[in-house]
Amino acid sequence: MRNYYSIFGVVGAISILLIIMVFSLLTPGYSHIWQTISELNSSSSKLGLPMNICYTLGFFALILFACFFTFSKNYFAKFSGF
Repeated sequence: MRNYYSIFGVVGAISILLIIMVFSLLTPGYSHIWQTISELNSSSSKLGLPMNICYTLGFFALILFACFFTFSKNYFAKFSGF
């Protein structure tokens, strides 16, 4: 069972990084140096809603990964899960 939760952690982290990279490439004129990631999913952005939906899926995978640590017997793992 532990390996399944590890997969959720890897998938969640990689998906969030990929979301940022893909949506920054799809946004014309976006500068990685001068603009923040928050500008990619602002209310004035055309791609704000799809990006937020993808973020939700990525963070859901990370929440499942954190649940594994929350129910662990190790104190430090529990603390890390919370």
